[in-house]
Order: sequence, then C-alpha cells, then structure tokens
Amino acid sequence: MVMKPPLSHSRGIALLEALVAMLIMGVGVMALLHLQTQQRIQWTLAQDHEEASRLAEQRLEALRHPAPGALDTPPPGESIQVQVGARVFRLWHTVQAPGSPSWTHTRRVDIHLAWVDREGHEQTHTLSGLLNAQDAALAVTRMTPRGSDSLRAPQGRHRSIPRDAMDLSSEHAAFQPDPGGPYALVLARATGEVLAVCPLAAGSALDKLQTLACLKQAPSVSGWLLSGDIQFHLGENPSTTGRPGDLADAAVLIHLDRGLPAPAPQCFDDATDALRHRRRHIRYHCVVYPNQPLPTRWSGRSELVGLDIGSRGGQLKVCRFSADHNGNGHIDNIEHPSRYIDVTGALPHQNFLVIHAQHACPADHPPSQTPGRPDASTLQHQP
Repeated sequence: MVMKPPLSHSRGIALLEALVAMLIMGVGVMALLHLQTQQRIQWTLAQDHEEASRLAEQRLEALRHPAPGALDTPPPGESIQVQVGARVFRLWHTVQAPGSPSWTHTRRVDIHLAWVDREGHEQTHTLSGLLNAQDAALAVTRMTPRGSDSLRAPQGRHRSIPRDAMDLSSEHAAFQPDPGGPYALVLARATGEVLAVCPLAAGSALDKLQTLACLKQAPSVSGWLLSGDIQFHLGENPSTTGRPGDLADAAVLIHLDRGLPAPAPQCFDDATDALRHRRRHIRYHCVVYPNQPLPTRWSGRSELVGLDIGSRGGQLKVCRFSADHNGNGHIDNIEHPSRYIDVTGALPHQNFLVIHAQHACPADHPPSQTPGRPDASTLQHQP
C-alpha cells in the first residue's frame, strides 16, 4: 500500500516554492528599477552638460559682441548664477595674458561652469578660446584643451561618443547627428565603432526601442567616426550675413585612398539646428568604412565643400586646428593632419575654422607642457 504524504507537508512545500518564486521576482524587479534609475541619472547628467555647453558658448558670444539682452558679462573672475529649470549653474570666465611677444594680439579666455547634479555631486564644464582685440573676425576661437575632461570618456564611453548620446545597453549607444534629423548612429560604447545607421521619421526624436530594433534588423556595418566642429568667424552672425548659404551649405567630404571595395563615407551635420539657435558653428560626424585589410584601416583626406573657397577678395579660407600635442615631431591622426594615414579607430575633435580669405590662419605660441593648457594653433587647410 502506497503511503501519501501528509496534506500539511504538501502545503508547506507549495508555500516554500511560492516564497522562492516571489524572492526571485523581487530581485529581478529591484535590478530593473536600479537599471532604470541609473539610465535616468545618466540622461539627466548628459542634459546638464549640454546646457552647460550652451551657456559657455553664449558667454563666448557675449564677450565677442556685447549686446542688450545678452548674457551678463561681469569682469573676469566674478561669477554669476544662472538657473535653468531646477538646475543652478555658477558661471565665470578668466582671461590670461599672452605667453610670448609673438602672441601679443590675443588673449586666452576660459569659460567655467560648476553645478550640483540631482545626486548631490559637483560637476564642472570648461570651454576655452581666444580673444583678439585687433580682428573681430578672429575674436574668439573655440578649442579643446589638451588633457582636459572633454577628451576623457564620459560615463564610461569612448571619447568619440557625444555626451548627449543615449545608452541602449551596456554595450551600445546611439545619437542623432542632427537633432530631429532622419538618421541615428548606433555605436559600440567601448570603441566608438559605428555598427548601424538607422533611418528615422523626419522630425522625430531618438527612440530607444526603435533604435534597438534597427540594430537587430539592419545590415551589420563597421565604420569609424570622424567628427568635430566647423566654426565660422566672418565678423557677423552667419544666419544674418549677406552670405546665408555659407553655414547651411557647408559639408565635409572624405577622399579615400584607393583600396578594397567599401561603402562610401557618410557625413552628417547639424546646420539646421545651428541656424535655428543662431550658433556660429556646426557639428559634423562622418562614418568612414575601412578599405584596407589586416588590420582594417583607412587613409585619405577630409575637406569642406559647399563654400566659396579661394584666395580672392570675398572668398573664404579654411583652417584646421592642428598641432604636435605629444611632441613626437609630427602631426598624428588624432592631432588633425592634412592627410590621414592608416586610421584604425574613431577620431573626435577634428575641428575647422572658416575665415575671410585675406586673413591668416591664427597660430599659437609653442605648446605648453602644462596639463590642460589649450593649444589653439591652426594651419591652412584650403585652398
């Protein structure tokens, strides 16, 4: 005769199984809530840095052309508070004397912002430039300080990935090169490698679920990001000057050296957004697909097109921010050479400066070895 276990014993086992299942479910829910919290914190921090960048650029513009209603410009070293939503930014600037007699026509200006984020941690943002009292067209030149936080990987991501990029997972991030534009780029967080170019509906914002679906369905690609700023210093606001097409029509073209068949480079910019916000610079991002094997790499040259570039009066000149930052005797790929050779990774901060043809490209004194000191040297790139 088969003996059945007591009913109370069976109920005890069922209750224990239910408790274990609830525990597992609780742990999963807590992990999901923690992930959502971290994503919300990172998104808020990226928005704060974007707002700080906008305020810093606004201060630079105010230093160039003081105007009624512009952001207050108190004396150097004196800070003001600027409230944007719930965040309060402390804003000030410093101006330094020239480092050598050959640099007497310029002054370096550093725009500083500090604030406390929603987690109670202090955050900072710095933007550096040059003031030129003799030539208003070259009054402020934006640049990236050597060894500064702007060259470090934000939020554990590769330094070529923009701060406002959205984290799709621990491995992937995505951003729109032109806010509201028809494309999104999906990148590997660790390397900055471009994994997909996803089409979006015109005027739509970046959507996480839609972008993840694109990453799974789109053909796999492997490209490297080449990115930077194109800055216009023509003495007037590019959106109101007599040459309205200069900023809107500017574009980057990549000329690749001969190699294996590969997709043509794709370049994007935010000129529409720049005109809408009356900015004097546009941001560009190019996806370059390697055409040389073992290791996969590319060589070639980037140029600006869509502008009236030449040496005659009324035409424009293109300078590139370029200097031997590491002191090895030549311009490396990351230092923005005239021609790139055997590029095997993403290259951020490849910035250009557009000026009138009669001006010379501004040159800095020899780079200082002081960490964080910006080197604003430029070289003529076109014509």
